[in-house]
Amino acid sequence: MRRVSPDQVRAITAPRRLEILEVLQARGPSSAAEIASHLGRRPDRVHYHLNAMAAAGCLRRASVREGGRGRPAAIWQISAASFGHRLQPRSAASREAWTGSAVALLRAAGRDLTRSVDAGVVRDGGPRRNARVSRLKAWLTPEELREVERRLAELQDFFASRKQPGRGRLHLLTLASCPIATP
Repeated sequence: MRRVSPDQVRAITAPRRLEILEVLQARGPSSAAEIASHLGRRPDRVHYHLNAMAAAGCLRRASVREGGRGRPAAIWQISAASFGHRLQPRSAASREAWTGSAVALLRAAGRDLTRSVDAGVVRDGGPRRNARVSRLKAWLTPEELREVERRLAELQDFFASRKQPGRGRLHLLTLASCPIATP
């Protein structure tokens, strides 16, 4: 995982930019027009986000594709397999970037969930259950927390190993786990 600066985290935390990153992760290097078509967005709006993420060093122009009418199309790709930002609690910029990233991921998950519910593909009960939404709190010992972290890492690895389209149906997993600050 490539560690990124708070500025780079801010550059990728808008839900639209997360969607663009997801398209590039799933489809590989793509033009702005291809990304826009996949997302149902206008190419000029996608260009804006691509340029902002490239300026922060999160994306790069992999090549240029000739053909068709107009200018040659830049082909964009992610500059790292995955991004991560280690929280530095004493740094206001780091705290802002880390929490901003979490909020953007949760907001994007909410959009995906709403779109799926509206499309009628979500079943939250019975033998064909395919969705789960919950919020849980628990008092955990350090040993129990290590066990939770191990299991969550296994689940993340499981999802990460199944990124090839064409197998089953695409599913989303969004996690947020942290100790609760008590007054």
